[in-house]
Amino acid sequence: MCSCAERKGRPAHGGENIIKYSENLRISEDSTYTLVTIRNAWDTTRNLASYILAGHDVRLPSGLDTLNSRVIRVPLRNSIIYSNVHVSLARELGAIDNVKGICDADYITDSLAMRRVADGIIRDCGNSMSPNMEAVMSLRPDGIILAPIENSSNHSKLYNLNTPLIEAADYLERTPLGRAEWMRFYGRLFGKGAMADSLFAVAEKEYNDISNAVAGAAKRPKVIFDGVYGQNWNVPTSGSATGVMIRDAGGLNPFDNYNRAGSAQLSPEEVLLKGADADVWFVRYFKPRQMTLKEWGAENKNYSRFKAFREGNVYGSNTMNSGVFDDAAFHPQWILADIASILHPEIKVGHHKRYYYKLPEE
Repeated sequence: MCSCAERKGRPAHGGENIIKYSENLRISEDSTYTLVTIRNAWDTTRNLASYILAGHDVRLPSGLDTLNSRVIRVPLRNSIIYSNVHVSLARELGAIDNVKGICDADYITDSLAMRRVADGIIRDCGNSMSPNMEAVMSLRPDGIILAPIENSSNHSKLYNLNTPLIEAADYLERTPLGRAEWMRFYGRLFGKGAMADSLFAVAEKEYNDISNAVAGAAKRPKVIFDGVYGQNWNVPTSGSATGVMIRDAGGLNPFDNYNRAGSAQLSPEEVLLKGADADVWFVRYFKPRQMTLKEWGAENKNYSRFKAFREGNVYGSNTMNSGVFDDAAFHPQWILADIASILHPEIKVGHHKRYYYKLPEE
């Protein structure tokens, strides 16, 4: 019993799609090249990008121009990566030597990448929303891995470069395994396809083993996430990776009736109405030290009205050092194991890293 339905199909040139879980990614392999197609998550009738990956010395067959795909010579040797999660994956794949530039260096958590930035081995290319174009051009990158943004012109300057822009749209996937499967694409960019396939196979098996283990639990605790930011509370929907993870961890999401991708923006009063009786509350926060239940309650007068708060069942993850966001991208089984062990302590889900801790009273 798998938590996500297997999906197969055929891309334009007739090769078999090797991707199982992702809704927006297709990969098919020929003897001389790999065709990668990325669907537009905002307009699913269109493609966001299409790439032909081929070795540096490979002579491509004629007729491929009909695919309207950008040719990328792999492995990338001189890449720029915009986000921390993809830098960390490059390190895990043994491809950190192929990364020559990064954006948002202040948010990089990988220790080796941080040292290389400090030593000038990896160049800091500035803010991802407005990169230092002089730094970008000086590196002469053979690929820039960056996240697409709907209706945005932030990357318009980059389109003038004769450099492949690689749309890292994994964050738009609606399931944890759908997002994690993108590592198979990134692995092929760095000549590490077999390693990436192996890593994903482990993630897939462990994730589904945990989901199957808690599927028959007699009780499914009601779960809420995070809190008020500004005037709104962003809650996970049934069409979001977090919403799917709640279900796969043996929990109930009070906002399952919202099925759009990502989160739904609700007022604090709406969340209280639907989630006041939640059994467990998971809070992701960014602070220099561990937060207490008293401190969390002081952030909003309504928090004390939730059952999970009154009973002390609030679990926090300090994103300054927990790695919960980074690991969720390509190792969702680790996050699932932690959440499932909290919701169902009576069920053994194996050894796992601890991301969430019960907030102390004071």
